[in-house]
Amino acid sequence: MKLVKFSRKKCREPIETKDNNLLTSLIRVFKQLYSKDFKYHNLDKDSDELVITKMFVFGLTWSVCCACDELTCFKLEQFTSNMFQLSDLPQGDLSDSFIDFSLPEPDWIRWESIEREFKYDI
Repeated sequence: MKLVKFSRKKCREPIETKDNNLLTSLIRVFKQLYSKDFKYHNLDKDSDELVITKMFVFGLTWSVCCACDELTCFKLEQFTSNMFQLSDLPQGDLSDSFIDFSLPEPDWIRWESIEREFKYDI
């Protein structure tokens, strides 16, 4: 896989991983998103491909890309972004968004949109 080879040559991992661990993580993230509980079943052929690509990008982000340190992760995100069409990617950093399946057409939503306001109670 090109992304794993690139990460091995250009990125630094704070905790060493093995290729099979990264790919197993990718498969597990993807399987979880596309499990039997997958809630978005009314896809047509074109939107099905788009949503599956987004799920794959999400899986890459949280398996391969997240294994790199903060300084070199940017290089890996740029490399990843060049592998896909702009419509398949979230705006900003790959790790700043998740796929919202509750929308009529599943799309990227920023994590900060679901943050609750912190209130300190004494």
